[in-house]
Amino acid sequence: KSVFEAALKAGLIIFVFDGLDELCGRRGALLSAEDVIDELATLAKDSNARILVTTRTAYWDAEIEKTWPNLSKLDLAPFNKQQALRYFEQRFSKDISRQKSAVALYGKITSAANAPSTPGARSQFANLPACVALIADLVDKDPDRAFEISASPQDLVQELLLLLCDRDKQRKALL
Repeated sequence: KSVFEAALKAGLIIFVFDGLDELCGRRGALLSAEDVIDELATLAKDSNARILVTTRTAYWDAEIEKTWPNLSKLDLAPFNKQQALRYFEQRFSKDISRQKSAVALYGKITSAANAPSTPGARSQFANLPACVALIADLVDKDPDRAFEISASPQDLVQELLLLLCDRDKQRKALL
């Protein structure tokens, strides 16, 4: 507990709460979105911990009226397919092999996300600019392994999340 509290105060903890609207937006939900954010804010109180909450912008705008002193809202507009492909084309304009790898990975994750059993919000994940950039970063990091990773959408998502963590460590110069 003391290690957790020390890490919390030092700002080494990030609370990630994905799907606020899925938890609180259902009819008969026991929690309100503002209650959840209040609880997270209480956990992070008197520390430098950060909280990342994901939700649909329309849900946030409809449900959240309260403000918190250290809360920032960032709306991420998704790319459409053509914009994502154009990003890969521009980023790898001099390396067609890497461009093809990025397009293949993007296709793999979008086809998995658009499966009929998958809810609509997840189908947008691959089109978020951050995800498109991470796919390109993954190809840059290890171009020879890109098609191996594309064998499983779960493996690809795991690799993207690990790459996101690596990015944050470098950005914050954390060990």
